[in-house]
Amino acid sequence: MKTSSSDFILVALVSISLLSLRWEVRASSKQLRAVFHTPAGDDSVICHDDFMSVYMSKRQFASLPFTIYVQDEHRGYYQAVAIAKLCNYYFGETHSFVILTVASNGCFVKRQ
Repeated sequence: MKTSSSDFILVALVSISLLSLRWEVRASSKQLRAVFHTPAGDDSVICHDDFMSVYMSKRQFASLPFTIYVQDEHRGYYQAVAIAKLCNYYFGETHSFVILTVASNGCFVKRQ
């Protein structure tokens, strides 16, 4: 069986493409590993590189999300619902939890 140089080039290009895809997948999987969960009774905090989500029990805190406030660097307080759109805060809800997700570039967010 004869192989032409164009077949060799095609195999080389496919191999290089697969290798680069493998490196991209490996890099993205390393980013996904930067996740940790902190259970706190019924509530939990889930942190990723780009955002953090807090699950708060509706049973324990009946008037959520309107009673969630964030503090700025000058000890001023803001209602999270009121500044959510401006500050990249997102609210979600299940039958038993209110979920607050905050982007890492959101207002008053500090990385530690």
